[in-house]
Amino acid sequence: MAINNAKTFDRASIRDALEDIKHYNGLVKTYAPPFTKTRHDALDVNDYFMATYDANGAIVPMNKGTK
Repeated sequence: MAINNAKTFDRASIRDALEDIKHYNGLVKTYAPPFTKTRHDALDVNDYFMATYDANGAIVPMNKGTK
């Protein structure tokens, strides 16, 4: 997407194109925006969680503070 928008493989142009994406429906979440000039990580601390498996092998999110 960013390379297509930048119309070049120039690194600075691709970075600028990434920073210019306003909205993206991703696999994990909807990003609005995914990147900015000061934030180059699309995911933040709220997007991660710890999980365990239940007796049936399903992934179950752990509560915060659970050990």
